[in-house]
Amino acid sequence: EMLRISAEQNVHTVVLTPHFYATHDHPERFIKRRARSLELLSQCDLSALPALVPAAEVTYFEGITEMDELSLMRVGNTSSVLIEMPFRQWTTRMVDDILDIQSRPHFSVIIAHVERYASFQSNDVLMHLIANGVKMQANAESFCTLLTKRKTFQLLKNGNDRGDCTAPYK
Repeated sequence: EMLRISAEQNVHTVVLTPHFYATHDHPERFIKRRARSLELLSQCDLSALPALVPAAEVTYFEGITEMDELSLMRVGNTSSVLIEMPFRQWTTRMVDDILDIQSRPHFSVIIAHVERYASFQSNDVLMHLIANGVKMQANAESFCTLLTKRKTFQLLKNGNDRGDCTAPYK
């Protein structure tokens, strides 16, 4: 039903991002389960519906830089990998891990839901990540909610000053 509604709103592609938690799942099991879900979906008539792109929202964990299967969790055939960070102030190690992944060939990190943890981070940390090519994803609601809209617009503006973001509608 969600795909039908999306098609009615002229959505052409939907990126599927089930959550991967290394503390609860094994990468191979997750990837097989995701493939099985896509197989089940493909048994439906999808002809008038948006294209489906497999991906994952990988919850940050110590050791993420050693996970060989991280490349299998990228967004379809792109270099983008969506990472959800902890809901607390990030340590130097966490930031270094993200920059390590970002620096690899065929990887481009997108921090998911930046508005959820932006208040725990200094602007310097976020700007350092942005300056090193890390992208930030924000939910649309974060541009409208009093508690998050100021910081979200600030991140958008700062990223836009670098030429990496689309200017907001006026």
